[in-house]
Amino acid sequence: MGELLAKVRRDLAPGQVRRGLGRRRRLVSAILAGLGVLMIVTALRPAPAVPVAEQSVAIAVQPSEVAVPITIRPAAIASTLEPGMTIDIVADSNTPIVREARVLRLPTSGFGPTSEAVVVVAVPEASGMRLASAGSGGFGVIIRPTM
Repeated sequence: MGELLAKVRRDLAPGQVRRGLGRRRRLVSAILAGLGVLMIVTALRPAPAVPVAEQSVAIAVQPSEVAVPITIRPAAIASTLEPGMTIDIVADSNTPIVREARVLRLPTSGFGPTSEAVVVVAVPEASGMRLASAGSGGFGVIIRPTM
């Protein structure tokens, strides 16, 4: 045991370690550079997407309702909405297509300003068919007071 300890002390002397690393300087710098790149890539990787079935949308929809994504114009209006709010959905004809739709989900991210936003609402099935066939020109909303 004493001989092993003496050998370790001799091999790990400050001068020995420096000389050992000096001979492998390129290898050590390549390993450190690779570790740095790996850390940066890991830090910048986006979080994995959660499938829609696992999100709260499926839980919030009642048995007599369907979830329908609608395009709202201008997009700034979507920022005033919150999940659970009740809204009327208005088309270009200025008449509500659907009354008392519940907001389920709002846009969570985007890349710069846009003119429209997609919001998921819960409506009765017949109203959902009407919304789906109304086109993709964008809708306006009227926010109903909560009671």
